[in-house]
Amino acid sequence: MIDVHDDLLYYCVVAWADDFTGYVIDYGTFPEQIRKRFSKSDRSNVTLQKKFTGAKRHVAIQAGVELLFKRWKHRESCDIAGEFSFDELLQLIEMHRTTDGDILIIKHADLKLQLVEGDRVRNPDDVGMDQEWYHGLHKNEYGRVIEYAISKRQEMGGFKHEKIISRDHAWLVGRGMGGFCL
Repeated sequence: MIDVHDDLLYYCVVAWADDFTGYVIDYGTFPEQIRKRFSKSDRSNVTLQKKFTGAKRHVAIQAGVELLFKRWKHRESCDIAGEFSFDELLQLIEMHRTTDGDILIIKHADLKLQLVEGDRVRNPDDVGMDQEWYHGLHKNEYGRVIEYAISKRQEMGGFKHEKIISRDHAWLVGRGMGGFCL
């Protein structure tokens, strides 16, 4: 969220769980200030007007918001592997959704994203008869997805169960069976 002022943007990045528990991931000001502690009226503050000299107030605010998002969009800030920018991840997501049918997006605590191919989302090896698993999706008694099971590919073929991810930390894009669909 961004608290917009005429001369400064205060931002806070929060990850939310389904029960509305929030986790502050990052916060600060834009432009960044010289001192850690300051008041809004300090003359030494770096302002949007100083950062974007000659720009009208609304243009400076828009440019500040865009720069904040661009900072996150870079591959080092967005992709857990540091390989793809946000725009490239969107292209990969759409490619997998249209060619493979789905893709799992894991959101890590630091807001970095990880893509997992849809064929790696599969039931764990040790699923009991009393559990409601369907193609790697664990559902509760109402049919709501509560977890995803991820396997890794074996060198000689096949898959081996790797881990289970809560739906609070992942989106399944494309399948439409209780996951998140774009």
